[in-house]
Amino acid sequence: MSAENEYIHFRITKVLSTILNKISFDTGMSKQDIIRHMIIDRISEKYNIDLLMSPNEIKNKILNHDKINS
Repeated sequence: MSAENEYIHFRITKVLSTILNKISFDTGMSKQDIIRHMIIDRISEKYNIDLLMSPNEIKNKILNHDKINS
């Protein structure tokens, strides 16, 4: 990785870390919990699932989504 790319990577990481720290402070949630919630939100939005569904319903929705979009 070039020095310029390393600097860009460092700056992006620093900005994301600052944002995560601010969210963590404002919500009282751990950084790990915030990231977990962001991932869960993204998955539920992408596959149109509700996390109150049964595991089998979630699995079927994801499999059907992948079949349709393949």
